[in-house]
Amino acid sequence: MPSIASSPSDGVVGADEQCDDGESNGNTAYCTELCLLNICGDGLLLAGVESCDQGPANSNFYGSLCNAQCGPGKWCGDDVLQPDHECDHGPDNGTPNGDDQGIACTDTCSQIVHRAFITSDAFTGDLRDQEDLDGLAGADRKCREAATAAGLDEPANFRAVLSTGDVSLNMRFADKLGDATPYISLAGQKLAGSFADLVTHGPGDAGITMTELGAPITYAFVASNTNQDGTSHSFEQSCGGWQSADKNALAHVGYNSLAATDPDWQTWKDEGWWLDAQTWTCDTEAFHLYCLE
Repeated sequence: MPSIASSPSDGVVGADEQCDDGESNGNTAYCTELCLLNICGDGLLLAGVESCDQGPANSNFYGSLCNAQCGPGKWCGDDVLQPDHECDHGPDNGTPNGDDQGIACTDTCSQIVHRAFITSDAFTGDLRDQEDLDGLAGADRKCREAATAAGLDEPANFRAVLSTGDVSLNMRFADKLGDATPYISLAGQKLAGSFADLVTHGPGDAGITMTELGAPITYAFVASNTNQDGTSHSFEQSCGGWQSADKNALAHVGYNSLAATDPDWQTWKDEGWWLDAQTWTCDTEAFHLYCLE
């Protein structure tokens, strides 16, 4: 028996139609004006169900405005933090406007920050290595080797927070003195608003506690020989320019962090103990390093 002929939008599903809801047909309805089912990927938006539909352009690849399920795609600037983004502030990307920590975001969804960590390994006061007889250069290399082993991006950017008698921390980081870029821990916690802020006011209330491996350390000695203003403390307390592990040589050290419940915590914070705490002998393999970009 021949099929009954039907006209679009007459409410009768004909042989060549997938659906027909009569006057309810529409290109945003379940049944389109051509009496076809409105499905994801046809380029027609199904109101109340699909967020978008760009037809063949739908894709789950990064940068697509509409994904294969007709939902919002993954793209930088949508104000949605994706797993492959460091940040996304939507229309504020690429501007000085930051998040609640004051950290700005680039047009490519990368944080505008410098990173900081404390080495998981501890050393004696002799920070030289086989490739270099200079203690400062050896310390920098230890920071970079730690960053490399941990898989951090651009490990060559890290330097040790350290002074000798004639080379101060401020001299070593002279390129950062006018830089207003914030410092963060590897966990994303803001430590200071800039290098100058870090040196003057310290790394917040918690200190630099995260190692390059992402593990926390507290109550750790850190090689320093640096005053709270970034100047050198003294040659006599720098383990001979960080080239000596002699038990009679001395090192000026900091405490990386004290618990907020510790009775000395307020003093640690107010007096810059993160850099400038006490003197220790250079033979002890107890000196961690702060590493900054």
